[in-house]
Amino acid sequence: MQHVVEEALDANVDLHADVLAGGGSIAAYATSDPRPATPFWPLPFKNVRLQLLCSDFSAEDRSAAAHALNALLRQGSSGIQVERSFPLEQIATPNEHAEHKRGPGRVLLTPGHP
Repeated sequence: MQHVVEEALDANVDLHADVLAGGGSIAAYATSDPRPATPFWPLPFKNVRLQLLCSDFSAEDRSAAAHALNALLRQGSSGIQVERSFPLEQIATPNEHAEHKRGPGRVLLTPGHP
């Protein structure tokens, strides 16, 4: 795996240290623990970049990210293990679910039913 966008850094950083390829990156925008433990030595030996992001991105950055993700999806890449998908009409439910879940698999918000 090359790159990860993470909303639960504290819960998943050990997994990312194990599965990220050399030169990979973790872009984290949330964590439950305000001072998460990090497996330091596995990350620099793989030359992993850790980016800590605020969710206040410009419209241009959001649009560019959406286009890049759509291109990957059209190519058949999932890149992630999906635990559960929720329709757009239930927009609050994925966050509530993600706050209480533990373990692998991501929660997705989809424009329609999965």
